Amino acid sequence: MNDAVATTNKPSKLYTRTLTFTEVTVKMDKRGMPYANFKADTVVKSGQKAGEKINIFGQVFGAAYEALKGEIVVGNTAKVMGFQDQRKADEENGISAVRSFVVRGVPKAKEEVEQAAA
Repeated sequence: MNDAVATTNKPSKLYTRTLTFTEVTVKMDKRGMPYANFKADTVVKSGQKAGEKINIFGQVFGAAYEALKGEIVVGNTAKVMGFQDQRKADEENGISAVRSFVVRGVPKAKEEVEQAAA
């Protein structure tokens, strides 16, 4: 894989976020599968910026895209689950480091989690 698009290999922590989509672009990957890049507003849950509304960049691929494509619409709000990803910079090719939120699906309801544990 080209270093310009390689991501960090640290284990990723899953986060639940409520996103309000402000920009959405649907594209096709090399295999002809659709995916979406988006910008969305979300509220920081903890830390120094807790309660602050921020705009983040994100992506959704594969089965997660298929399950959520009707929800990923400008102006729509959706609760999603995903992880933070960091693309490495490649200054020679004009690529800066980009931090993005990669959506993996929707969080399970508390009842579903309790049933699965039983």
